[in-house]
Amino acid sequence: MLKILLLLTVLVLLLSCLRRFIRSGAGKEAQEKPRKEADKPRLESSKMVKCAYCELYIPVDEALKSEEQYFCSEHHRDRVERNSSR
Repeated sequence: MLKILLLLTVLVLLLSCLRRFIRSGAGKEAQEKPRKEADKPRLESSKMVKCAYCELYIPVDEALKSEEQYFCSEHHRDRVERNSSR
């Protein structure tokens, strides 16, 4: 009975070590891949502004400004400008 218990303990330890080894290897490969700009986490918060067309909040550094209004895309900016010129 003691042999079986010892064998099970060794087996669990080996599986645990193997699992940790596999996880650390996969993590290194993922870290080596270059990250896209959009995938990078934001470290500092920025001021949020609301799109004048759809009312979506976006960071001010990503927004398009026209006159005193902010927009989330060129399409929304153009639509508001077309409607205001009528």
